[in-house]
Amino acid sequence: KATEYERAVFRALSALVGEDRDTEVAVDRHFELLKEFPRDLMSLKRAQLLCFYVGRPDTSLKFVQQVLPENQDRNYIYGMLAFPLLELGRMDEAEIAARKGLAINKNDFWSQHNMCHVFQQECRFREATEFMESCSPSWTSCSSFMYAVFHFIPFVVMQIKKSGM
Repeated sequence: KATEYERAVFRALSALVGEDRDTEVAVDRHFELLKEFPRDLMSLKRAQLLCFYVGRPDTSLKFVQQVLPENQDRNYIYGMLAFPLLELGRMDEAEIAARKGLAINKNDFWSQHNMCHVFQQECRFREATEFMESCSPSWTSCSSFMYAVFHFIPFVVMQIKKSGM
């Protein structure tokens, strides 16, 4: 017999992959799921990815804002907050969010990644490369995808831009 949480996750996932797949229903069901289970950051991440794929950073931000009060002690939430803020062009707020995540856990990959994007968007290339160099010891535990896409490639881009090439 499924728990209430398992049923809520199933309802949300069914709208994403079921025969009657519907993005709007999936978004609504994720809002319902996260209202009942606000510390479920995996479901929040899935909701954010859905928003990213359909170009809705405003909705992605609403998801994070909905669960933030229950997760203020968790570093990962601040990287998740920084991401839609970046997409919405709210760089100052994105930087504050990423720095909060890093203050809780300096090895938080998602906050590191978003911080690098803030530097990049503001053409702070020297600061970006110095920051990424200081973070690089923590990357040994990254998957190859996270290492390549979220850390190494942005780092190389920052090095090139810093050198003026």
